[in-house]
Amino acid sequence: MIKDYLIDALAGEDQEYADQLLQRKAPFGIIAEYHWYQFLTRIGILSDRLHRLFKTQVPLVPKNYAHE
Repeated sequence: MIKDYLIDALAGEDQEYADQLLQRKAPFGIIAEYHWYQFLTRIGILSDRLHRLFKTQVPLVPKNYAHE
C-alpha cells in the first residue's frame, strides 16, 4: 500500500498533489508508538534495530518503478 501511495504521489495520477500528500502528519497513535519504542530502546529493553525501522528514509522515486 505504501509503495502504491508513493508511486501515485510522485509519478502517478496524483503527482499534482504530491506536496500535500507527502507532508501529511501521522495519526497520533503512530506518533505515540514511535515514541514508546524509542523509550524502550533507550532504557535497553529493545534492541536499536527495531528503532531504526522508523528512521529508514523512503526514496523520492520508487526504485523499480517504470513510468508507463
